[in-house]
Amino acid sequence: MPPKVVIEVLSPGNSAAEMMRKTFFYQQHGADELIIVDPDTEDGAAYVRNEQGNFAVTPSLDGWTSPFLGIRFARMDGQLAVFRPDGTRFRTFAELEAQVREAAQRADEAAQRAERLAAKLRELGVDPDA
Repeated sequence: MPPKVVIEVLSPGNSAAEMMRKTFFYQQHGADELIIVDPDTEDGAAYVRNEQGNFAVTPSLDGWTSPFLGIRFARMDGQLAVFRPDGTRFRTFAELEAQVREAAQRADEAAQRAERLAAKLRELGVDPDA
């Protein structure tokens, strides 16, 4: 069974001819939607199967909503953002990395605090591990 939706993220090595071949391949093999994202331009295109069975192109992702996934693409502060069907924005990799760093820092601070409290309990003659 072919995938309903295919998402291609362009890399510097992608040629226009290669992407045309891939688009034709996905259309011929039953994908209903192809989303191509260019991280350099922060835009792309979407191809959605029409009633005749061919791909109809949407030349820009800005303002476009996927009929199959329900996700929406829109420019925010000059960058292409992706929104869930409920309207919340997917976080960027940079935002996720920052969140992971902050959580690790909080965990480290909590471990240091726990160790200080355990040391204080030992000073008072209480075994914190008992």
